[in-house]
Amino acid sequence: AEMDWDEQQAAFASGEAAMMVQGLWSYGAAIATNPKLNCGFIPFPCTDKAEDTKLLADVDSTFALSAISSPAKMKAAKQFLEWLSTPEAIKMWVEECKLVPTFKNSDVSSMDVPFQDLVKYMNEGKTNPWAFSMYPVAV
Repeated sequence: AEMDWDEQQAAFASGEAAMMVQGLWSYGAAIATNPKLNCGFIPFPCTDKAEDTKLLADVDSTFALSAISSPAKMKAAKQFLEWLSTPEAIKMWVEECKLVPTFKNSDVSSMDVPFQDLVKYMNEGKTNPWAFSMYPVAV
């Protein structure tokens, strides 16, 4: 049976559904519905070989510099991008935004356990990009 987003969240958070195929964004909604929910992320089974099964993880967004920006704006944008890779920015990204960092071995001890598990998979190279990110541009 088909379920919309709200029905999936309610069924999962109540324990009616054992799992759902979603992403990081769904965790907050599930915990908000049921703060005692004990859940985590599991690799998506896409092969019969357990060692080949990996978590699907990819970059949610990207940053770009406009080639037509003024030199001053280009310099400021580059400085901002450089700052985003500093330990200070990564800590803010994790603790205040509750987002998974893209840098290996980042401190995620302040995040809930499912996110720590995800980062462990990332650090061990046990992730695959989302399939749609590899589709040809024309698709």
